[in-house]
Amino acid sequence: MARLTKMAADKIKKRVADSKKKKNEAEAKITPKKGSIATKTTVSATDIKQAKTANQLDAMQRRIDDMPDGNIKTAYKQMLTAQRKRFKKMQADEVDTKTRKQQQSAADKKAKPVSLAPSLPETFEEAKKLINRSRMNDLQRQSALIKAAVKFDRTITINGKTFGPKKAKANSNNRGGLQRTGHTDMRKGGMFLK
Repeated sequence: MARLTKMAADKIKKRVADSKKKKNEAEAKITPKKGSIATKTTVSATDIKQAKTANQLDAMQRRIDDMPDGNIKTAYKQMLTAQRKRFKKMQADEVDTKTRKQQQSAADKKAKPVSLAPSLPETFEEAKKLINRSRMNDLQRQSALIKAAVKFDRTITINGKTFGPKKAKANSNNRGGLQRTGHTDMRKGGMFLK
């Protein structure tokens, strides 16, 4: 009987030792490795979420490993394998996206700027040459020349008529600007000359 209790005690000690060993291995996987924490790596919220997911998958793997063999364990293993596969694919897709963005930004930095609009003429003569070279009928060409003349403050004569910027009126009753005479009080006739 003493022999039986010694065997039972040895089995119990072995189970306790195995349990402690598994527990230590699990803790070793969870505890962070000592190292420098002064890294310049930025950590986003998605990175933190993915790290938590990876830890949860590892914890699930340990729980499945501790289960007795059978159909349930096999089903859980298949489920966990599928989840890990999806998780790794998602991470790989993210890396591909980041790589593409980096390559695109590098290519954009190297690329020369493209100007799609032709350079605008700086003088009336350049505008006149550009208008005469472009494909237009006579009416469109005349209209474009008049607009250019107004823009560059020049006068132009077409078919005996002079076009260009509007001349200022010499009339002293010009109502533009500040009024110098008359009532400014709205009760006495307002801002109008008498």
